[in-house]
Amino acid sequence: MSKIIILVLSFLIAGTVFAEKNLRVEARNEVKQVKQIVASTTDKIKGLRDERKAQAEVKLREIKNKYQEQRQARIAAYIEKMINRFNATAERLDGLAKRIEIHLTKLEAKKVVVTEARVLLTTAETKIQTAKDTIAKIKPASDTALSANDIKVSFDAARQEINDSNQTLKDAHAALVDVVNSIKPGLNKDKPATTTPSVNN
Repeated sequence: MSKIIILVLSFLIAGTVFAEKNLRVEARNEVKQVKQIVASTTDKIKGLRDERKAQAEVKLREIKNKYQEQRQARIAAYIEKMINRFNATAERLDGLAKRIEIHLTKLEAKKVVVTEARVLLTTAETKIQTAKDTIAKIKPASDTALSANDIKVSFDAARQEINDSNQTLKDAHAALVDVVNSIKPGLNKDKPATTTPSVNN
């Protein structure tokens, strides 16, 4: 009888040990599954985060590119307006120089000395041409600047051409003023030669 009890107890103990081993194995498997689920979920979350980050970066680039294009369009329109204004000023100065030339010719016909005025007019005409040449450099310089990545830095050359054009126009205008100021009808007119009356003896 005691042998049977001992045998039964042995089976019970062995079954309990086996059951505990199974429980431990199942527990390890469950822990492993949980870890896999957590890792998978973490990867998915990271993937979603990376995807959203990438989408945000794309959107930001699109906004920056659109702003850049709008800025370039505004700058290009401003430069074109500036060039047109400069060219119109140069044409007005050119027309004024031609009218002064006609006026000098008329004064010469009236025996007015206009030598100094003509020298000054030649200087003025040279400055007008210099202004036109400088204005012509604005567009290429601005196109180069607008195509650069950093417009602010690259625009220095174009800005210099604009400043130079403005200054050369001022110089040409001042030169024409000098021409006008040099013309003094009456004061520069040739005086007739004086003759000494003969005395009859």
